[in-house]
Amino acid sequence: MGGWFSRFYHDSRAWAGPHPPWFRDWVEIERRATVIRWWEPLLIPGLLQTEDYARAVLGWGPGDGADLDERVAARLDRQAVFDRDTPPEVWILLGVPVLSYRAGSADVMRKQPDHLAAMAARPRVTIQVIATGAGAYGGLSGAFAIGTGQGADTVIYLEAGVQGMVVRDPTLITRAASVFDQLRAEALPRSQTLDRLAKAAESLPKFGLAPL
Repeated sequence: MGGWFSRFYHDSRAWAGPHPPWFRDWVEIERRATVIRWWEPLLIPGLLQTEDYARAVLGWGPGDGADLDERVAARLDRQAVFDRDTPPEVWILLGVPVLSYRAGSADVMRKQPDHLAAMAARPRVTIQVIATGAGAYGGLSGAFAIGTGQGADTVIYLEAGVQGMVVRDPTLITRAASVFDQLRAEALPRSQTLDRLAKAAESLPKFGLAPL
């Protein structure tokens, strides 16, 4: 058939959209959420990534170049939640390693803190950094997000190395909310976080990355 079946298989992979099946529920939750709380110990959350940062993260693995443009576009499309008539209230907690973990070139890493600072200037977005040694050990096991919609309908998204999962178990939701509050108690105030973001951008070399 002149490669027809191969082309059919390749094209069919995109029918369900650019997001993997286990992530689609969370994308819909983000679209409807009134409050989003997100903890990330290692990487910038997708809602706050620049295009270049997203491309570096999504395209790092062997074979991950396939449909990369589509997946980057899908990640950036999620950020449309900030442009809603009534955007969600967003609380982002970042571990300090997030600001030094290298995803792409020095230029990419320099622009990302600037973007975070610009997002933090929005009235409904709060970004706070948890400094090294703050004792935030409860969150080091992995990233998670809590999405709350109308009527206090709340779910959590748990991230792992292989894939993530959406959880609706009330007990786990209560536990995640408690961990988030404990992490927030360890976080730097907003003004100090902005200073830390500025220093993170300034610490990168002007040309290329410094040797490890």
